[in-house]
Amino acid sequence: MLAPDTIRAIRFEFGGTCIDARIFLQDFWYLLKDYSLFRILKNGLVKVEALRARRELRDAELPRPCA
Repeated sequence: MLAPDTIRAIRFEFGGTCIDARIFLQDFWYLLKDYSLFRILKNGLVKVEALRARRELRDAELPRPCA
């Protein structure tokens, strides 16, 4: 079981092929509910504050999030 007090960070890739496989950012959001999700961008990290289905589809080709 994942626990923030034992595992501090998890990195995973998310992109268009995930959506093709019917794996959505929402799945990670609920699975990792005790963690904060961030996107890794070239200028640093951006926290994912809320999920938006339309944005998830549009952002599928942007840099990958990091938990």
